Amino acid sequence: MNASSPFFSWTCLFPADTSYEFAPHTAWAREGGGSRARGDVFVTSDRSSAALPDLDSYGGLVAVNCQGLSERRLQEAGFAYVRRFALLPGLESPRWFIPLETPALSSAGFCLSAPFKFAAQLRRCAGRAAARVGLPGWYRDQIIIARREVPPVERAIQELFPGRPVRLALSSGTPPPAINRKISLAVLAAGGQVLAFGKLPGPSGISEHNVRREAEVLSHLSRCPGGTRAPRLLFSGSVGGRFLALSTPLPGRPPGPEPADAHRRFLDGLRTGRLRPADDNAYARSLWERAPLLANRPDLATAHRDLLSALRASRLPATTVHGDFVPWNLREHEGAIGAFDWEYAQVDGLPLIDETHHLLAVGYLLRNWSPAEAFDRLSNAASDSPLDLPPRVVGLLQLGYLLDYLLRLFGEGHGDDYPRVKWCRDIVHYLAPPALRGVAA
Repeated sequence: MNASSPFFSWTCLFPADTSYEFAPHTAWAREGGGSRARGDVFVTSDRSSAALPDLDSYGGLVAVNCQGLSERRLQEAGFAYVRRFALLPGLESPRWFIPLETPALSSAGFCLSAPFKFAAQLRRCAGRAAARVGLPGWYRDQIIIARREVPPVERAIQELFPGRPVRLALSSGTPPPAINRKISLAVLAAGGQVLAFGKLPGPSGISEHNVRREAEVLSHLSRCPGGTRAPRLLFSGSVGGRFLALSTPLPGRPPGPEPADAHRRFLDGLRTGRLRPADDNAYARSLWERAPLLANRPDLATAHRDLLSALRASRLPATTVHGDFVPWNLREHEGAIGAFDWEYAQVDGLPLIDETHHLLAVGYLLRNWSPAEAFDRLSNAASDSPLDLPPRVVGLLQLGYLLDYLLRLFGEGHGDDYPRVKWCRDIVHYLAPPALRGVAA
């Protein structure tokens, strides 16, 4: 499967070296990639079960909207493993694969969807409620996955929960043009309880790097004195030719969009208090290493060079950075905040990066701030001297965050015309000169 394929999630139920034979009429065969005249797995869509070829010579079947295809027929053809999923929001752009075995499992499968806008939250609640009571019409399209044995991924997961049959819900992650797509999965018990969440890399090297980094960070956090409210890593390693990371769910509910004392306590717990030169950490080195991405962006390259030079003048507390500290990646439970999705974490970083990301992500995605409004909010935050740092140093850290975030977007395949890139660049133009002049003074 290539990075643009909207269907690559289901491939995690087959070994990585599986070959696929797409039926000629299949609308998305061209996007699948790797199709052969004769493959291990036959893939088809919108075909009557009576029109299927002889299945005895195939190791697996993937059938989308295949009318009249029963589990009994598949079992008679020798497929010991059969799973049926709803495709949401639909066949054209499927992001979530919701199990259809029971209403309880279907309702639980929505746990992989975490919308941050109110209208999307309402649609999710409505779909989940319809699935829970078994109402018809909450999905239009479905996909059937059949294999002659349990997939390696599901078999490995089942071994972690002996005596508790598990089912999976799947997500395809961020759609193109982003190239950091990953496969996310929820491990569900028969009654719908969420037992674990897992991640597997998508088609790109960036995706694999992110999934492996999260596993490493969760392992690191588990060894830290005092502990951080984060998922506990249950498993990480190669399964069926794919890297799998599996962790526990976090209890609680998403907090509101405004940071509170619980947020500050969580972030305070990520700082060691040990002072060190601001350019002597992995976060700053990562900024330097990605400088080639700015080769054709002279305005950002100048701000980037001046920032790294200015960092040498400051000593700051050593900090673990979450990297995507936003309300939809957090859970509040008994007055404490916990965070998941540590793919962008840096255990050796700069302070105030997470606070800045939270402020600007909420401002862009929920408040529709203009770049000028975002700059005003950043200036107000700096004037409060968080961590007792001078406002000019806070402004420098805010600029460091913006440049790091832009480098992340560029590295993930987004261009200069991407709306969030343009928004962040405008803020850099507001922020860079005064921030650097202040440090120089």
